Amino acid sequence: MNRAHLAQFGYGSEAEVIGQHWTLLYTPDAAAWMEANAMPALVRTGRWSGEIMGKARDGNSVDQEVSLTLQPGGGILCITRDMQDRRRATAERDRLREELQLAQRREIVGQMAAGLAHDFNNLLAAISGGAMLIRENAGSDSLAAAGAQRIESATGQAAGLVNRLLSLGRREAEPVRLDLRAPLREASDLVRASLRAPAQLEIRLPDTPVEVVADPTHVLQTVLNLAINARDALDGAAGEIRIALEPAGNVPTEGPFAVGAPDPAQRYCRIIVSDTGPGMADDLVARAFRPYETTKGRKGSGLGLAIVSSVVKTAGGALKLDTAPGKGTTFTIFWPEAPVSTPEAAIVEKVTGRLDGRTVLVVDDNEELLEILTTFLESVGAEVAPSSQPVDAIEALRDDPDGWDLLITDFDMPEMSGTELARRAKAHAPRVPILLITALAGIAGREPGIFNAVLGKPVDKNALVRAAEVAILQEGHFGG
Repeated sequence: MNRAHLAQFGYGSEAEVIGQHWTLLYTPDAAAWMEANAMPALVRTGRWSGEIMGKARDGNSVDQEVSLTLQPGGGILCITRDMQDRRRATAERDRLREELQLAQRREIVGQMAAGLAHDFNNLLAAISGGAMLIRENAGSDSLAAAGAQRIESATGQAAGLVNRLLSLGRREAEPVRLDLRAPLREASDLVRASLRAPAQLEIRLPDTPVEVVADPTHVLQTVLNLAINARDALDGAAGEIRIALEPAGNVPTEGPFAVGAPDPAQRYCRIIVSDTGPGMADDLVARAFRPYETTKGRKGSGLGLAIVSSVVKTAGGALKLDTAPGKGTTFTIFWPEAPVSTPEAAIVEKVTGRLDGRTVLVVDDNEELLEILTTFLESVGAEVAPSSQPVDAIEALRDDPDGWDLLITDFDMPEMSGTELARRAKAHAPRVPILLITALAGIAGREPGIFNAVLGKPVDKNALVRAAEVAILQEGHFGG
């Protein structure tokens, strides 16, 4: 017995076992099974292998895989492998695989729920806003005021039901302060275990911790999806997968970016997953992040990159994709070093509930909601320029960057999203505060540093006015 075998069974030296019968290493029942099954097979074929529980010197069980081979000169070569670590790794892989599949199912339900919730919340916003205007202008007509109040109450309850619908498809993030090196190591170990030679995997991590505030499962899920795609791209052929992490620093902002875009004022860590596989053509790149798009046939769900996109957006990050046929593929994720927040407490005392003389751009592709938002703001003194076209707001800010006190935008619009509008608006008017009003307040608008506040639909008039005034105060538009 070599030293590894001795240690496996808890013996200190060969002298304790040499000359003893092999059944010393098994319980009576296990030894009897070996005599009845393994030994006859060994005599017939010259070899036998299988998993069987051994017995250590202290009586504890030894979970082992045994390989027996008859030697030409008589005798048996016995090789054992400790199965405990392998079983733990297998169990962990199974757990992560189940979690990944569950996340994919959640993504399907979440996307369906989000689509329904968006349209329904837009309808509720129009109903609720109209009821509020009726109540405020009812005057002495108590019957009309009471009816409008009931409508507002009902729409509030309906909005709560919509939020419950959204929660069906969403796993609530549990962000903690973590070292990104840990989930990257874990993802690498899981992919390496399923990698077939001659393909290789290399991981490059900094010597010092790279800390972010993130949900560990989201990070692992993201890297694992990209690394598994890289493994499948190699398809067992010779090649290399590389997983790397670079500490936070200033990043180039030039695109194109497949997901999001870096904020020049923000510091980002870089997670890089690359492979030397066949690469992707332009038409495939254009579809890569769409749900259910897959090149793996029945073996793929088509949700891996959609989930990656969702996680990166939620984290306020960005993703760059570099690929070409015959040149491999590289995904670079820009993960924010820390969320950016603006304290509100210092300016709360200045809030008056009025926007007299303030110039406000309002953008929403729903004409009814646009009219209601305009009426809300004008009723507290604001000068409002409503538009259903995002490009009109961009042109207005470009022509007169200092002429506007606030931009209010919807999120989901045909020409461009509210996030894209906000970025382009900031390029022309960096100091203009921006509010996002969206039917999916819990999903959209999570990118830090873009919006001063995010309000859900249906929007309450008082909440809108307060958020607008606070946003303007934050940017010093009321004289500091």
